[in-house]
Amino acid sequence: MLNNRKSREIGPGWSRWPGLVALISVLLMLILISGASGRCTFGTCGAGSTSWEKDALEFMNSDIPQLNGTDSSFPLAGGMLTPRPFPNPGIIQPLIGFSSSGLVVDAALDRQAGQPRARGALHLPWNGFLNENESLRPLPELAAILGAAGISAQESVSVYGDSLSQATFVYWVLSYLGHEEARVLDGTFQDYATASLPMDREWLTRPAVEYRANPRPELLAEYGMVKNGSAQIVDARDFQDFGHSRIPGAIFVGSSQVVEGTRIKDQSSLKEAFAGLDQNRTVVVYGDLAEASVVWYALQLMGYDSRLYPWDDWQDRENGKRDGW
Repeated sequence: MLNNRKSREIGPGWSRWPGLVALISVLLMLILISGASGRCTFGTCGAGSTSWEKDALEFMNSDIPQLNGTDSSFPLAGGMLTPRPFPNPGIIQPLIGFSSSGLVVDAALDRQAGQPRARGALHLPWNGFLNENESLRPLPELAAILGAAGISAQESVSVYGDSLSQATFVYWVLSYLGHEEARVLDGTFQDYATASLPMDREWLTRPAVEYRANPRPELLAEYGMVKNGSAQIVDARDFQDFGHSRIPGAIFVGSSQVVEGTRIKDQSSLKEAFAGLDQNRTVVVYGDLAEASVVWYALQLMGYDSRLYPWDDWQDRENGKRDGW
């Protein structure tokens, strides 16, 4: 990096841009290396390149997305293309490598025939896992939906949608069924399209298979657990709803506290959002299942034992519409 004395020697105009000067210096160095060695071209190095040459090029490329056959003008602000550190990073998929990350599932509701979608994507609308009254379908029906779509329990699945909640809800369903290799795109379809990543206009279709679930029923909390106070309770509804009525002892953590734009917030922001929770105790997140799944997913990223619970179930049982226990 240039010190102040060297910056002044370059001239008064350039002294305002020491970072740019450093960048140009590295560029010139790389051009000289490329011409001298005959092994490297700008942005790539052959197998015979020395390790320090590769490190220099990786440094240069760290600020420029290099996507084969795509628009490299996509901004890298916030690490859109690269992995972000979380305590449980295996459940989030950065944009880079998304198309080759296994089976790609589009959870959008209204993607019409002929509209662009991620290359090789299989359509699995998020609301198909719900009954008409928006309650969750029984476990056998959830498994049958996946099997009919041609998804097996053993394959790797990456999910995206038009909103983060669409993807996190489908991811929750997969987790509830015991699907081990599943993750959520770090962003939405809008981010995928902005990055000029490969597109199709036709859905992937597969022959039906038997989906052999290994259910994790604990991911759907039951009334008794919520009622007896053994878990920490998080209300993920709108703040106005929280102020009107809520489960006794619940704290408010809305989706706006864990999402910024189209993405989950970074680790430090999530740590702040969950500062009122004990990481050694189970957390039950309630509300509309799809919307609450975003907060549930953020807790999973941070290593919490988190579970979902439908607000309607609490209301019905408290009002005597369902049998309590």
